Amino acid sequence: SSHVGSRECLQASGSDWADGDSMAGFDGLDGLDGIIGGVAGQLDDEEYLQGFEDLTPFEVEYFVRDLKEFKLEEVGGSSWLTHHEKTEKLNWTAHNQAKEGYDEYVVDQFNTGEKIPTLIFDLMLIEVWKEKIWPLVKAKIAKFSSLRTYIPVYHEATAVNLLEICLYHRTSCEEAGDALVDLVDYCVRKLRHLLATPNDELVRQVTDAKEVADWDSVRALDEQFKECEFQVCMCVISILRF
Repeated sequence: SSHVGSRECLQASGSDWADGDSMAGFDGLDGLDGIIGGVAGQLDDEEYLQGFEDLTPFEVEYFVRDLKEFKLEEVGGSSWLTHHEKTEKLNWTAHNQAKEGYDEYVVDQFNTGEKIPTLIFDLMLIEVWKEKIWPLVKAKIAKFSSLRTYIPVYHEATAVNLLEICLYHRTSCEEAGDALVDLVDYCVRKLRHLLATPNDELVRQVTDAKEVADWDSVRALDEQFKECEFQVCMCVISILRF
């Protein structure tokens, strides 16, 4: 399968992209704030955080069919941000269906459309992006609003949360095929992170508002990054049970 070993290919791509003149590609991130504002309909952070409505079966079919594998350099672009929004809405709808006991047509569509491997590839992509690219650009994009800079980091949690819902069903595990090899490796890396990181660094309890107020924008992003990483690891534990 083309998915097996995909992380190694993405890592090589990330290393090449982060070297030499290719760093000029990061200039496009100057427009990240405006791009996401456009995707969100020019809403402010508080309005953008409001919940979605459940997708209709027709919307789910269209969204799932439209999912594709992106390149590393496309993360943060307008097309990728639209992809994130669709993934977020699919995740929201899938969880509501599972919670209310409704027909889980989001999961069914992922299986019939053979999109589980695509979702797993999405995890590999954003994991490598966070490892290779995020440290290089976080200081530059920290000046943007916190929500808008947080979206590329948060996408991994969205994707793994959606995958958790899908893999609860045996048919989804079967549809994943050889991509499960990549997923198992991914889960092992997250478990290794949990075991190797001290508890006080995994989950940080902030009791002093003044301490938070003293953080600069880069420190705030680092704290959000750690919190998101912990949420992802919790989903991974659940996935391993399946």
